[in-house]
Amino acid sequence: MISVYSYDTKKDNFTYGQGISFLSEELKTQDFANWVDLQNPTDEEYAILESFFKFHPLAVEDCKHF
Repeated sequence: MISVYSYDTKKDNFTYGQGISFLSEELKTQDFANWVDLQNPTDEEYAILESFFKFHPLAVEDCKHF
């Protein structure tokens, strides 16, 4: 399960959502500070770290082997 906690610095607003459907292009802007929590992640959720959040592939690989 992927959970995302987001803080909109412009609007001083905090939001929380679970699942891939919560992610939006708006969260990629510099106005948002995001905290991502993965619990028993699937391969699809790991891929989101690379594709949506632009994590380096080696960082994602390290996440798989803690």
